[in-house]
Amino acid sequence: MALIVQSKIDKSELNPPDTAPVCVSVNPRYLSRTYYELEIGSKVLGVVLEVRVETEKVGDVEGMNIELIYGGQPFYDLLFFTTNCWSKLREFGVTVGALITLRLEKAIINEREIYLYPKRDVKWSIVGELKSI
Repeated sequence: MALIVQSKIDKSELNPPDTAPVCVSVNPRYLSRTYYELEIGSKVLGVVLEVRVETEKVGDVEGMNIELIYGGQPFYDLLFFTTNCWSKLREFGVTVGALITLRLEKAIINEREIYLYPKRDVKWSIVGELKSI
């Protein structure tokens, strides 16, 4: 089970080291304000379920493993793409403004692996109701 997140890819210059200046946003109620206790620099691992650039679905990235780094939160938890992950997505034409759906499965906090929502899938979308894919 996991946290299923749908978010627009945004640009941000507040990125931690070894990350691209692009991120997804997650309501902190589902990550940092729960018992997961994410710290800046914590890794969040998962899989890409879907990417849409404008109205076009980018099918070649479905199933791609993804590594994000927690960069803190002013209003939302910001999860930044590692430079390697962003480079792979960018090769398929994924850009800032694309809508991405991710299956976030675990976090690594101080070398400790924690499975996110191991008992059932929890869904959250920044654009309203999570569309089935």
